[in-house]
Amino acid sequence: MLIEVRRVPEGEVRALWKDARRSDLFPSRRLFLDFFKELEGKAYLAPGGPREGWALLGKWRGGSDLHCLWFIHYRGEGFGELLRAVLEEYLTVGGQLITRMMEEGEAGAFRRAGFCPFEEIAVLEGDASSVRLPERPPGLRMRRFRPGEIGELLQVDSAAFDPLWRLDAWSFRCVSRYCRYNRVIVAEDEGRMAGYCIAGTNGYLGFIQRLGVCPSCQGRGWGSALLREQVAWMGSLGTRLFVVNTQRENLRALRAYRQAGFVREAAPRYIYRYVR
Repeated sequence: MLIEVRRVPEGEVRALWKDARRSDLFPSRRLFLDFFKELEGKAYLAPGGPREGWALLGKWRGGSDLHCLWFIHYRGEGFGELLRAVLEEYLTVGGQLITRMMEEGEAGAFRRAGFCPFEEIAVLEGDASSVRLPERPPGLRMRRFRPGEIGELLQVDSAAFDPLWRLDAWSFRCVSRYCRYNRVIVAEDEGRMAGYCIAGTNGYLGFIQRLGVCPSCQGRGWGSALLREQVAWMGSLGTRLFVVNTQRENLRALRAYRQAGFVREAAPRYIYRYVR
C-alpha cells in the first residue's frame, strides 16, 4: 500500500532548506529557492516530514517538457514506497520523467518502480602525472568569464551540445558554484565568445564540470587549451586528481579526454527514464 505524501505549499518550501543543504544539489539557499521558480519545482513530504522522507520534482531545464526527479530521500526501508507515491502524483502532470545521474547500484528501487536506462555517462580520471596537454594555440585569447555574459555563454553551449544536455541559467549557476573553489573561463574568436570551460575543486579532487566550443571553432585545439588552463589552475590549488564526464556515445570527446591523460575510467553513471 502506498504511503500518503503531501505536496508542500509554495509558502513553506523555505523551511526545507536546512534539509536540502545536506544534499549535493544546491550550492546555496538562493539557488534552492530559484529551483521552485525557474524549474517549476515541487516538493513532497512523507507523513513524518523531511526527517522521514521527501522528494523534489521539477523541469529538467527551464521551458522544457522533460521533468526530473531531482532528489528523493527516505530514512529506513520505505524508499520504494515513497518513490511510487511520488510517481502517482507525477502522473497528474504528464510528460517524460527522468532521474539525475546515479551509479547502477543506486538504481534498484527505480528499476522496480518502472525506470529504465536512458543515458550512460562515462566518468574519466587523470592525475597530476598523467594529464598532459599541448600549449595554447597561437592567437587564442582566453580570459575569465564575466557575470553579465551568461546569455552569450548559453548561446555557445546551445551550439556545442545536443538539446538534452544544454544548460539553462539555473543549471549554469549551480554547476559554476558546485565546489569550494570555482572558475569559469572563455575563449574568444575575433572578439566573440566561442568556447568556455567550467572547473571546480575541493582541494585534492577537482572537476572539469563543463567544456564547450562552437562547432565552427572545433578542431583548432581550443578545447584542449581551455582544459589545460583549468587543470593548471586547479593544480596551483593543490589538486592532484582530476575528473571529467561525458556521454558514452560522444566518442569524439572521450577520445580527446583520453589523449589528454584522463586514462582511468571510474564506474559509469546513468540517467533513468520512467516508462509507464
